[in-house]
Amino acid sequence: MSTCKNSQTILFCSCTHGNIIPQEVKQDVLAVLSKMNRDIIIVSDLCGMAARREPELSRIAEMPSLTIVACYPRAIKWLFHAGGMPLTDGRVTILNMRTQSVEEIESFLEPEDGLSGSPTLSTIKTQDDWIPWFPVIDYSRCKNCRQCASFCIFGAYDIADDGHVYVKNPQNCKTNCPACARICPEAAIMFPKYEESPINGDWIVDEEAVRGKIKINMDEILGDDVYAALAQRRQKAKRLLLRKQASELAYKEREQCEQEG
Repeated sequence: MSTCKNSQTILFCSCTHGNIIPQEVKQDVLAVLSKMNRDIIIVSDLCGMAARREPELSRIAEMPSLTIVACYPRAIKWLFHAGGMPLTDGRVTILNMRTQSVEEIESFLEPEDGLSGSPTLSTIKTQDDWIPWFPVIDYSRCKNCRQCASFCIFGAYDIADDGHVYVKNPQNCKTNCPACARICPEAAIMFPKYEESPINGDWIVDEEAVRGKIKINMDEILGDDVYAALAQRRQKAKRLLLRKQASELAYKEREQCEQEG
């Protein structure tokens, strides 16, 4: 992603449904943005927008020059990809409120050449009680082993027509559960609202250390026979799906009876 200053538009993520960024930090950054004579878009939760593939993402992703103030750049890049609107390298800058100080962000966004003044603000709010917790796949690392799809018993993953695994049902994911990311052989799965690196979207510097940790996680979660454990989870997933379908059918039949009565 670009590190060029003077981006015309700034996107600020409030991360309403997460506590990964202290409220005072977000307030201080917003105070800095209030000095910018630029178009500023404030979104309540970028994760939620990506999960729902909201049309506003298209308009944002296609902006000729964009600075995103949110969290880890790797997570943001693949969130937009998950939302169906990949970002274009070279014209997008991502600033990370989880690791960069307010002073660093202010220095980067410091007004130059008459850019100080009143910003043009627009706010995109998400009206939903759902906490946007779901896996985000880094396809630059994913080898399409499909282990995540076999492991997840909640039906979050599916296989696309081209054979690649993808997150079909983000809202099915169990909130605060990062287990699929912990056992991904390529460390390709992220949960942007998670605390621990690299699952939170942080860059992977020490590949050997990360793979060693994944091995430990797999032994703890799946045991010695990985294939048998995954087969058992697939059977459990099928049982859960049948139970859900039966429950939905019973609910519809009850509604029909009430309407006929």
